[in-house]
Amino acid sequence: MRRAITGTPIVAMTMAALIVATAEPAAAHYTYVYQGNDFMSINSSHTTATVCDRENDGHAVYGDVIDEFGRRFRVYDTYNSSCTSNEPNFARIMDFRLCEELSGTDACTSWRFA
Repeated sequence: MRRAITGTPIVAMTMAALIVATAEPAAAHYTYVYQGNDFMSINSSHTTATVCDRENDGHAVYGDVIDEFGRRFRVYDTYNSSCTSNEPNFARIMDFRLCEELSGTDACTSWRFA
């Protein structure tokens, strides 16, 4: 003998489906990565990369960015204790890392998802 689902279970399933279908997207946020006191940020719309050299040590910093089409860009900040923003033709920044130029091998953070 088969039973039909009626009443309260149908209302509950319908309400659950409506909640999922109308849920708001995740809140926009800035994403940061640090290398010592230097940092890099990606804005909430994932279209601008900002690199800040906050160490007056003579070592420039740069950020590598990969956009959603796999294009790679580099943002430099060589002015010691300042910040540089760059908004080239980024479609949407997907991955990024921050590096400090050193003699020999540069010190870089691991790649991070934006």
